[in-house]
Amino acid sequence: MEIGLDVITVFGFFSLVGVLLVLDRKNVEFNYGLIIRRWKHGQYVMDKWIFSHRKFLNAFGTVGVVVGFVAAAFGIVSILYATVLGQQSVSPILPTVGEYQYPSGIVGVPFWFWIISIFVVLSVHEPMHAIFARLAGVPVRSWGVMTFFVLPLGAFVDPDMRKVYRLTLMQKLKIFAGGSFGNFMTAAVVLLVLIASSYIMFGQANVPGGPADVAGLEGTIEKVGSVEITHIGNLSSVLNATESGSTIQVATDRGTYEVVTAANPTTGHGSYIGVTFGLRPEYMAWKESVSVFMQLLKWLLIFNIGIGVFNMIPMKPFDGGHVFEAVFAKVLKSEKAGKTAINITSVAVLGILLFNVFGTGIVKALFI
Repeated sequence: MEIGLDVITVFGFFSLVGVLLVLDRKNVEFNYGLIIRRWKHGQYVMDKWIFSHRKFLNAFGTVGVVVGFVAAAFGIVSILYATVLGQQSVSPILPTVGEYQYPSGIVGVPFWFWIISIFVVLSVHEPMHAIFARLAGVPVRSWGVMTFFVLPLGAFVDPDMRKVYRLTLMQKLKIFAGGSFGNFMTAAVVLLVLIASSYIMFGQANVPGGPADVAGLEGTIEKVGSVEITHIGNLSSVLNATESGSTIQVATDRGTYEVVTAANPTTGHGSYIGVTFGLRPEYMAWKESVSVFMQLLKWLLIFNIGIGVFNMIPMKPFDGGHVFEAVFAKVLKSEKAGKTAINITSVAVLGILLFNVFGTGIVKALFI
């Protein structure tokens, strides 16, 4: 059996992690396969930056709290809606190597995309908690990473929770919602890069011998007749409503052209002008690299949005659970009552999640 390059690189990665853990074993905590490495240095540099941007960070954190509540509402409503429709909306996302496929219900992500995405998610998420903890004057005792043997599991910050619980409600919410807000901001940046990359590297081209090519059409299509064209779906809709053999006016950024449409060879109805959208010729030599880059951006977007939203649902031990515990305690005017309320809420949300993952399939099998 031939061993692919991805399998070799994954094996090399695990070997490297193992070697680093062995070399650093004096600073590592080992608990039944769970390995924790903590750090304590670097807080002075972080504090200097935080306290010089205090006003901005306070406003930024307030926006994060609002976004966090919106994310929590969106997450719960989405799960409930999917459950009512009998659809699974929550799936584990696990790394895969080679051609291995997980059973239905589990999303497999190529190992390196998974590792890079998780690294980016955690590199933003955990420092955001630390930033807002220090902004509120809470000591961060340590931060670190966790692995299960050599498989990376996650990262963490360890603020003094006794002092966190003495803070005002808004200070608590900024700390707890900060991680997900950081992920949403990262997703926004990734989306901008994705859009910019699409405009730069992808464009419009004429199919040789097609109607657009025969008409000498050049440039980017802006209008077909009186209809403005803003995206490929828009163009497809116009052409689907046009009979083949029709003469249409196509306006581009280079001029206006009369194009005689042909029958759509794919659908058999509507019309076709022979315009494709794909990688620009100057980037064709980098086709595979561009494909990998675009896939990475896609997974970064999915991971940051997905983890950001799921983390805000009102269930402990997720950050959303801590957010709503603080809110319940404030509303009920009792820390004990707040804990009871979030515990009940957590059990209810967990029940919905379990039914969504397992129950919907069972119901379909029995009654549909």
